[in-house]
Amino acid sequence: MNKKLISLSMTLLLSSLSFSQSQVGSFDLEPCGSVLTEEDANWIRQNDPFYGKDISSILKNKYGNYANTTFTVPVTIHIVRTSAGTDGLPGAQLTQGMTDLNSYFSSVGIQFTQQGATNYIDSDAFYSISSDSERNTLRNTYNVSNTINLYFVDYVQNSCGISSFSFSTVQGIVIDNDCMGLAINPSTFPHEVGHYFDLFHTHETGIASELVDGSNCSIAGDLVCDTPADPNVSGDVSAFPTCGYTGSGTDGNGDTYVPSTSNTMSYSLKECRTTFTTQQRDRMLANLLFVRNTELLASPTIALDKTTSTKTLSAGSTASEKVNVSNTTANTSLNWSVSMSSVSGPSAVSNKEVSELNASGGPDNFGYTYKDSSEPDGPTYTWNDISGTGTAIGNSWTGFGKDEAVFTLPIGFDFPFYGGYYDTVFVNTNGFLSFNFHTELPYTYLNGSIPSNDEINNIIAPFWDDMNGGTTGEVYYLKTASTLTIQYNLWARSGTTSYKTFQVVLSSNGKINFYYNSMIGTSSSCTIGIENGAGNDGLELVENGGYVFSPLAVEFTYPLSWLSVSSGNGKIESTSNEDVNINFDATGLANGTYSANVNFGSNDTTNPTKTVAVSLVVADPPPTVDDSDTEAVTGDGTVDFVGGTSGGVIAALQNDGAGNLGNVTISVDDGNSTTYGGVNVIDRRFTITSDNPVTPGGAVLVKFHVTQAELDAAGVTFADAVPFDCAFTPCQGGYPTKAAAVAVTPPDNSGIGKDVDDSDNSNPNDVVIAAWFTSFSPFVIGDQDDIPLPIELASFEGVQKGKNVQLNWATHSELNNRGFRIYRSENPTEEFYKIADFEGHSELLGSGNSSNLLSYEFLDRKVEYGNKYFYQLADVDLSNFETLQEEIVEVSVEAPEEEIIEKFEYELAQNFPNPFNPETSIAYSLEKESFVSLEVYNLLGQKVKSLVSVKQKAGKHSAVWDGTDENGKVVSSGIYYYKIQAGNFTENRKMVFLK
Repeated sequence: MNKKLISLSMTLLLSSLSFSQSQVGSFDLEPCGSVLTEEDANWIRQNDPFYGKDISSILKNKYGNYANTTFTVPVTIHIVRTSAGTDGLPGAQLTQGMTDLNSYFSSVGIQFTQQGATNYIDSDAFYSISSDSERNTLRNTYNVSNTINLYFVDYVQNSCGISSFSFSTVQGIVIDNDCMGLAINPSTFPHEVGHYFDLFHTHETGIASELVDGSNCSIAGDLVCDTPADPNVSGDVSAFPTCGYTGSGTDGNGDTYVPSTSNTMSYSLKECRTTFTTQQRDRMLANLLFVRNTELLASPTIALDKTTSTKTLSAGSTASEKVNVSNTTANTSLNWSVSMSSVSGPSAVSNKEVSELNASGGPDNFGYTYKDSSEPDGPTYTWNDISGTGTAIGNSWTGFGKDEAVFTLPIGFDFPFYGGYYDTVFVNTNGFLSFNFHTELPYTYLNGSIPSNDEINNIIAPFWDDMNGGTTGEVYYLKTASTLTIQYNLWARSGTTSYKTFQVVLSSNGKINFYYNSMIGTSSSCTIGIENGAGNDGLELVENGGYVFSPLAVEFTYPLSWLSVSSGNGKIESTSNEDVNINFDATGLANGTYSANVNFGSNDTTNPTKTVAVSLVVADPPPTVDDSDTEAVTGDGTVDFVGGTSGGVIAALQNDGAGNLGNVTISVDDGNSTTYGGVNVIDRRFTITSDNPVTPGGAVLVKFHVTQAELDAAGVTFADAVPFDCAFTPCQGGYPTKAAAVAVTPPDNSGIGKDVDDSDNSNPNDVVIAAWFTSFSPFVIGDQDDIPLPIELASFEGVQKGKNVQLNWATHSELNNRGFRIYRSENPTEEFYKIADFEGHSELLGSGNSSNLLSYEFLDRKVEYGNKYFYQLADVDLSNFETLQEEIVEVSVEAPEEEIIEKFEYELAQNFPNPFNPETSIAYSLEKESFVSLEVYNLLGQKVKSLVSVKQKAGKHSAVWDGTDENGKVVSSGIYYYKIQAGNFTENRKMVFLK
């Protein structure tokens, strides 16, 4: 009887005696032969390129959206038969085994195809493998390069299979025929292939024993953090399909193991093993793409049909450019993804600040800027509560419930962030989002500075702190076609009941908004900001400081909002191609040139990145000419517009319906042809005369619109038109224009009155009104008395009211008044900045038309004691023209005597430094004199040391812990809690001690 039959007989006997109730197959008694040696473990600790690293970030930085691609790996099949050419793995089992393998690896993004014909090895010497020497000789003798060599034998060293690791001297996988392609054991083959890509057993202890709390998960066990610590479940799993863990072991900290019995890399029952985790997938892909890539992957070749693209657009216009991406190498798959980087562009950043800390900032190196709602032109705070309409995460967190856990959330669209595109975000219980699945879960509560190249990168942090949901908190999310809203609801800092409710809104154009609805308790220990994947660029609003309050809105502006692509990633098979549209959008852009690089990253191992340098030139559109000749004005007078003889006319006149011009004639006469900037224009002369020598007409108001570019081209300066009354306001919602209202009084019939641009009347018949117009530009004619201002202001005053400034004003009358704007400055000789607008404050809405005395008030809450403020009021009519009132109100804000005395709140700060060795400082403050207890506890809730136990006065205090217990003995490395009790105030925080 051969060795295999002897082993099988003994296995069947043991199975019938001991495992009949569990229905365990014989192969469940055969362990895996792919076990790490001490030499292997030392190599991994010193040389493994992914040891302790965030593999997801490494993959994304190189290959972009790698998780949505599939890689094809070639395998060579070697079937060993007897020397007579008999027996060997049946074809049906081989087919089923390959099907099982590809099914398991479909979630990984790897598929396996047989290369060439099956190689049959007829050799009794290799038919049954009983030693390492025999196994290595087999693999060295029959080896095909650039594939995974698979050897199927009748028996292999009391195991179901043995695989090499990437660092093994001899390569290849040897599988027992009875462990291949059977319904009762679909998992051994995928298990061994997992080893081939450097996955280790979930119960691995050779590197270091993994703790249940996950604190060492990236450097111990299987080096994967989303597989729970495993004591080796062999013999402690109930029969399939229940597959429950029946053991009760604890780790070195005394924590009870809760292992996965479904993980393919465990020692669970073979039928129970069905899954790989996300981080196991990432580790295998990293091994394939960075370690075994030249061995197993033929490199595709990426090619683009252009390297530059330039578009010239006027503001508000859009265009696109098609780029063809192709793969020119046969029998390969090209996986590509887009990233973008800003090169240059006109700056739209204002470093002006109102009274709030960090109310605006940027740009960072990539170009992001931010503003909050305390800025005059900042975002509007709008709270859209989704607790009743969104989806609750509930118990779907990965990690430790609602404390130290993450939730994987598909975004619903490709979200641009620091030049890359992401379709999935990871929501963290500690108040931040990330585009990486962070492996150091127990330490994510340690908020740090931004930017910082520590492990917590690629994040959006509305309130990064030691947070958890407890029993009352919940996180909701709501998706639309272009937005994703995530709401932390009644989420508290650990150890407190200081509930906070806030939102993050991601928009498909790259805009990021934070909304703070209720921020109870202290908010001075958090980090707020955004940071890129490398940790070397970002915008920090605050770290461990008092910034956030409620209500408050913050908006981050994506610097490449003018640039997008039709698809962020794709896959192109051999010798195929596809088109990608690069989209340009000049909406809201100032004139100038904007430049960027559109980078196509790929799995082309020779030239992985190809770049298209793009530019957008934003410029005024070319002029157009209106061909009107004459317009009549209602009333006794007439308005004659005489058409020119060359180049057409440049403007037209129209009546606004309010005029009673009396016996007045207004005409525009022929002028001379002139060229400005290559544009042929006709100068026009504007003349006002009286037709009645006895009763000349009253004062006439002429109003016309002209752009600044037109003024510059024509050499016209409205300010020179004194003593006439000229006012300038921007035109909202259309082409930027300026408006001038000029009042002139015609004389009797003996001559011609004053003209528009001739203050001393030295040339009453010659005046240039405007050069060229981009669209129809009306003159508005009417009696001065018939065209009132939008409002008649009765009073305007301001007064300090507590910690705020209250402004009060009244109007005698209002005409077409949409509303008011409030402008403020701390120096009346410097620029005033808008701090409030009727579009965001209902108390500033106007009354339309009114002839009654109306009163208004506004409370400015963003002021500080000891400062002096100057306020100016503006009103906006229905055509969006703004009129700035002349009155300026001055208010000094003084602190009342009782508030000058410094006051304190109960607060426990995060220890510093953290992690620490040999000592750390713990700061805290007391609202009033209290008996203070400050103690240190371990994770089991056992008191380690009392630091403070005494009555202390109100104010700031601190204590130092040197990492020793009550007996002066240095404690073990790990996580500890410190807890303060003072009066009714209780709070605790975490810290990490390192030896």
